[in-house]
Amino acid sequence: MCTDDGKKKAANAWNGWLDERDLAPGEVLSAWLKRQAGEGLKTAAEFAKAGLEKAVARADMAMAGRTLLDSGKPAHEVLSLKQRCDQAVAADAELMRTLQYLSSHYREQATFAPDQATFSANTTWAQRYERAAEMMGVPPPAPQRTPVEQDALTILQFRQAKARVASSVLGLTETGGS
Repeated sequence: MCTDDGKKKAANAWNGWLDERDLAPGEVLSAWLKRQAGEGLKTAAEFAKAGLEKAVARADMAMAGRTLLDSGKPAHEVLSLKQRCDQAVAADAELMRTLQYLSSHYREQATFAPDQATFSANTTWAQRYERAAEMMGVPPPAPQRTPVEQDALTILQFRQAKARVASSVLGLTETGGS
């Protein structure tokens, strides 16, 4: 026995099959491709909007950094001081790497020493470099800064690099003469 609900489902399935059968395979494929392309374009538009918003926010941050850098001597002095602190921290870290390298180098040389005198000399130097590294301790962390300060420092570094390149290309000295 077939109920009215069952008859309607069967009729809908039959009619759907007939509608699909009336379409050529190219039409089915074309319709599918249009749906997929529409979804892809919608997703791409969402990503593009998000990227644009992030770029605008980033540009605003960079402009704030430039404004801070150009705001006057006190801000410029603070930024220059933080830049010098960064350079000092980097120099400390490089010195630590060098001391550790030299210590391990002399230890390795001592293992391959041809005689006792060379072994003792290499071991002594390795210990000296190791003690120097221990005396230095851990390098301090770089000073904290806001994203605006970081952008201002980046702009300052670009300006300094530009001045160095112009100086070397044009042969100018610090005072502007040749």
